[in-house]
Amino acid sequence: MPHNAVGLYGLTIYTMRTTFHPYVNDGIPYIVGEEPNSYNPAEYDPKKADPSFYDHVRTVYNYNLETEENTLLETFPEAWGPRQERRFVGASLPFVAYHKEKKELAVLPIRGDQLFVYDFSGENPILKDTVTLVHRFRPKEIPTFGPNDDPYLSDYPQFTDLRMLGDYILVEFRTKIPTEVIRELRAKSEDIYNLPEFGVALKQYSKPYYLLVKDGKQVGVLDLFPVHGALNFTDQDGILYVNDNISPEVERDYNVFYRLRIKEAQN
Repeated sequence: MPHNAVGLYGLTIYTMRTTFHPYVNDGIPYIVGEEPNSYNPAEYDPKKADPSFYDHVRTVYNYNLETEENTLLETFPEAWGPRQERRFVGASLPFVAYHKEKKELAVLPIRGDQLFVYDFSGENPILKDTVTLVHRFRPKEIPTFGPNDDPYLSDYPQFTDLRMLGDYILVEFRTKIPTEVIRELRAKSEDIYNLPEFGVALKQYSKPYYLLVKDGKQVGVLDLFPVHGALNFTDQDGILYVNDNISPEVERDYNVFYRLRIKEAQN
């Protein structure tokens, strides 16, 4: 199938998530997803730190595989805090998740505290829920991003994943390596990712945390899985799969995946 990008301006490879979601509507196959190359950064340059970026840039798409028609969808809703405040907080290109049975589309700008859930049973998605996300390790204030700011020198824990999980939506964020530690590592080498000390800092400071959304509101948090490993997959039956093969606590000659199901605590 033909690509649906304007050009190739950047590339991100994820090890544990996909950026597209195939589905069928009225017998026609589609893909809904994220395409960061759907706009030309020469025309809308994030380095200019201009909040009008959010008015024009669209990276959420719906691709008709039969007609090869590509439709760009609302990417930064008008109710999103930084857009309302006319404040630039980085490109903040959102994650997308889609629930085939419910025909719901979730859109999550990576900075901020809002998740947007759309009814996508018709031709166009219709916003149905705006969910405020909170966690004790996430500040309420989103730092303004200036044209000369280094995105890697920020302690702000932006969102790092979004999944449909049965009746839930799972939102991941990770705590950051402190800015002063990054500066110390850069003083040793610009190629900090190959420093042994970087691996140590990553393990010490960068921790994943999860927020659970259900029926248009946040209903809980997951600070720790009951098993060792990393989030690998979630399905629409509500099963969460944890991969314990990348950095296992014990070396094995076979692979182990854990299947978990969410159980809400009774008040």
